[in-house]
Amino acid sequence: MRPVRHLMLGAVLALLLIPQPTPATDEVGIFFDEHGDQNCVRAEPYSTMNAYLLLLDASASGGVSGWECGLDYENVMLTDVVFNGQALNMSSAPDFVVGLGNPLPWSSVIKLVQLSVLVTGSDPVGFYIYPSSTPSLEGTPVYADGANPGNLLPMTPKTIGEQALVAGINRPGCIPEGATWGQVKSLYN
Repeated sequence: MRPVRHLMLGAVLALLLIPQPTPATDEVGIFFDEHGDQNCVRAEPYSTMNAYLLLLDASASGGVSGWECGLDYENVMLTDVVFNGQALNMSSAPDFVVGLGNPLPWSSVIKLVQLSVLVTGSDPVGFYIYPSSTPSLEGTPVYADGANPGNLLPMTPKTIGEQALVAGINRPGCIPEGATWGQVKSLYN
């Protein structure tokens, strides 16, 4: 009987040690890098910078054949919009109802669009994600599976604070990684 218990215990331990796949999150956010690491940065007033609307950990292995969401922002001006892929927005930015000629391939981070923005002063900047003005699924941003465009999947905004806030510039608490003590103190001056 003892060998069977040892064998069962060994099997259970082996299963626990096998890495489990990370569950797909279908999160959407605005980031200031193409890897989805920086959603809160500092910038000088009247400077320009790029922001990226990214889909993180898509559950659809076929990639993305279309997507919908609405953006809102404060204290920044949108100066350019560059879609990833052969895209057609059937709305007007900052509202997006985008169809793609060819699906964007699956990746852990899928770039949907690059936004060029102008910081219009020294006030904190906020970016927000909402459903599009004509949502295919009520109450949520969505994307269409690249392998099955009829399969619409909800995207969950990756928030950094209040409600739909997904990114910020010069907001209290926006401390860049590797910040010096002087940079941290400057946030509270």
